Amino acid sequence: MLCSPRRPWIAALLALSVVLAAERARAQDAPPPPEPAPPPAQTAPVVEPAPPAQPVPVVQPGPFIAPVGPAPYLQPAPYWPPQGYAYVPPAPDTERRGPMNWYGWQTLLAVAPFDITMFTSLAYLGQPGGNAAFAAYNLREPLQPVRFLLALGRRLYYVFIGSGHFIGTLAVLWALRRMPLLRDRPWRIAGSFVLAQLLVVSALGGAVLERYVLPTLPVVYVAFAVSLRALPPRKRQLTLAALVACLVAANFVNPIYPFPFENNLAFVSFVGLEGSAATVVEEHAAALPGGGSVATAFPMANALRNPDFGFVRSPRKVVEITDFSRPEIEKLKTQAPDMVVVYRRAWDPLHLLDHPAVSGFLARQYGYEPEMGASQIAQTLSMRVARRWRRRGLSMELLER
Repeated sequence: MLCSPRRPWIAALLALSVVLAAERARAQDAPPPPEPAPPPAQTAPVVEPAPPAQPVPVVQPGPFIAPVGPAPYLQPAPYWPPQGYAYVPPAPDTERRGPMNWYGWQTLLAVAPFDITMFTSLAYLGQPGGNAAFAAYNLREPLQPVRFLLALGRRLYYVFIGSGHFIGTLAVLWALRRMPLLRDRPWRIAGSFVLAQLLVVSALGGAVLERYVLPTLPVVYVAFAVSLRALPPRKRQLTLAALVACLVAANFVNPIYPFPFENNLAFVSFVGLEGSAATVVEEHAAALPGGGSVATAFPMANALRNPDFGFVRSPRKVVEITDFSRPEIEKLKTQAPDMVVVYRRAWDPLHLLDHPAVSGFLARQYGYEPEMGASQIAQTLSMRVARRWRRRGLSMELLER
């Protein structure tokens, strides 16, 4: 009805409102995306011409100059105290009177307390713990003036002179006036320990063996090393090399005077001789009734008697003698052993022990008896020299009937 022809203006109003509403809705829509820009036009790159090549300059070598040697080495001056320097020892501690003030004396008293106790006890125990001969040999006889001085001199020689130690001793004497450190209290105590050890082992114990002074060697070697610091570098290196060379050589080179085999590798050679002789003794004993008997001295007697030492498989019947002197060999005439193992118990290449003056002095002071050779023993016992072994100047003989 509203759109009838009779009312055209109403239809026109309605159409106008619809058009306006559509325009308003179209205005709220998202704008369309822009059209992509056309790609730029491709242009050919412009090539610039290369610059002209420049000539390379030629450097002419200069005249040859000889190289200059290194600057001469200037030996540093030996150690000297600064000008006006005077060593002042610390003031004694008068407030303390306890053991810390006299621990140096404790060191002296503790050098060999067990040795002192053992020797003193054995002197009075008698047969249950020792005997009079043992006490006399280890406690009373070493205190005789001549024996004590000779034993002390031998220990001093071993520690400060033998085996190249004289090199270190000279270094210590050189450094004593140049290094105040060696005059301080710790080094005085260390020196007291060394001296006390030498005195104790020289006064107690009949066997004068160098192994008893081994506790002093660490202190002595440290003193050698410290004293070498007082020498210039070049002399220090030469002195140290000489000392080390002598210490190494002393293990292989025997001295020209008598010494115990245990002091160097001569003992290895002696053990080799023991092994060779023990093997032959065991072979010959198997053919004898009851295994036979063999006479010899220490330490070969223990090697044949005790299989734990590794020389024999079964214990041998051993007649042990003190040494190979004539009185001891005469005792064997009544026992008539089947075999005798003879060896030189002292290294003596110059035969000093056979000299009348030396043997006479040792006889008066130590009751020394010269030892007989293998040929003399064989003639005395009506035996023959069946085997002989030699190794690095040492020898061992086996006598049989």
